[in-house]
Amino acid sequence: MTSGGELASNGARRILIAANPISGARPSSGTIERLQSLLIDAGYNVVILRERDGLAEAAERSLHDGELRAVVAAGGDGTVGRVVNQTPPGVPLAVLPMGTENLVARYLGQQRGADAVFQTLHRGHLIRMDAGSANGRLFVLMCSAGLDAEVVHRLHIARRGHITRLSYAKPLLQTIRSYGYPELTLSVQCTDGESAQQPQPVSARWVVVVNVPLYGLGLNFAPQADPADGQLDVCTLSRGSTWSGMWFLWRVRRGLHIGRADCTLRQCAALRIESAGDVAYQVDGDPGGRLPIDIEAVPGRLKFVVPPEAAAKWGDSAVLFAAWPGVEGRP
Repeated sequence: MTSGGELASNGARRILIAANPISGARPSSGTIERLQSLLIDAGYNVVILRERDGLAEAAERSLHDGELRAVVAAGGDGTVGRVVNQTPPGVPLAVLPMGTENLVARYLGQQRGADAVFQTLHRGHLIRMDAGSANGRLFVLMCSAGLDAEVVHRLHIARRGHITRLSYAKPLLQTIRSYGYPELTLSVQCTDGESAQQPQPVSARWVVVVNVPLYGLGLNFAPQADPADGQLDVCTLSRGSTWSGMWFLWRVRRGLHIGRADCTLRQCAALRIESAGDVAYQVDGDPGGRLPIDIEAVPGRLKFVVPPEAAAKWGDSAVLFAAWPGVEGRP
């Protein structure tokens, strides 16, 4: 379970909203403006950043000056990933879910809408989570190499503006028909018993590295993953064919893949994935590049502000992110 955080300085009233103009299926400026209005009425200093550049500098400056209360990622999981990579350690993050997939928001218990996010920022709790790192790029949810990563790459090559779940249909069908399941080689730093110190080579056709136990389309490759244990959970498929891939997805969808001969689950602190073929990998639903890739756990790297009604999930480790003294808040 997620481990604790700490309060920011009482004078921190600046909130940065990092908005992705093409998240999800519809423009979302009205929701962002509504959140801005609520926060300003409650006494906060709000800055909206609609361009990709400028967030890192603004967050660093506000944090150094002791003014930064939180950074809000307004968009989908890709926006959350961008914000995580552009903000320094220790910055409290919140999510205004607007994308096609909002798995981070779902895990945090964050509902859609400006009013719900306002209550989180004004009366929520602070929790700490691990991140993963893929070739130096931080991720919150997962990283994978295999069929799903190829789908992600094909989708983003053809992307024009907003996407919906239906946007995945064409690249998914194309990939299913043509994907060859090239062999992948993993060098895994295991954490189980005597093998803890010696990297072990593993052969696979599909690899999903999990930090948070959620994936799109109702899939959950590693349901026991805990983003506060300092480890990553690795799910591998050893067989490579169209039939075995579809059969694997069907079993994952129903939670029947664990314990099967062609599927292995293991924990690790670090691993490397490489292939003799040209194989794509994806990071939190966005294209990452081509193998090889070095992945490692980054314990306690992330801080998130969670809704007050969701704080019980984290128990005593969720620290009150209360309204600062002197700020007139709404009930």
